[in-house]
Amino acid sequence: MQRASLSLAFLIILTLMPMESRAHVVVYPREAKAGSYEAFTVRCPNEKDKATIKVALEIPADAVAIHHYEPKPGWQITLEKNTSGDATKVTWTADGAGLLPDQFVEFRIMGKINAEAKAIGWKAYQTYEGDEVVEWTGEAGSKTPAPVTKLGATAKSDEPATTATPVDGKAKLAFNLALGALLASVVAILLGFLRK
Repeated sequence: MQRASLSLAFLIILTLMPMESRAHVVVYPREAKAGSYEAFTVRCPNEKDKATIKVALEIPADAVAIHHYEPKPGWQITLEKNTSGDATKVTWTADGAGLLPDQFVEFRIMGKINAEAKAIGWKAYQTYEGDEVVEWTGEAGSKTPAPVTKLGATAKSDEPATTATPVDGKAKLAFNLALGALLASVVAILLGFLRK
């Protein structure tokens, strides 16, 4: 009986403990004004236990004309351009260790959005050590969705806060363990009452 109770408590804890949500490569703002000049932020989290060494972003030149980028210490930047001089691809390659597990990085580019465009469909490619590539080119709701910026006559400002602090992996683990201990205590108390 006691073994069954402990097994039940363990299963309840596993069910209730928060699952770590998987982040994706995202381009901010997610909504912008057609025909406007805009600075875009490419946010790239590391979701694996090895370093990200390269990030590439394909740019739909028919929707947005990118001409400027912000220098990023520790990363080399390469621009591929079409015959009009608009960037069609930006690649950030790490100079050193790259983006380590539980870290994220933000890259910034700037340009003019086509007044006739309805959306900007970006494609991102994240390369890890060992040349493993994750292609962020899928449909919305897929495991690897492509970043999309919706366009309209007006836009909401959802530029990521520059003061945001990444959540440390050890802090997340400590929180989950503390929550698990709390849940185990609650289950133990309940089982104690049920035995009486």
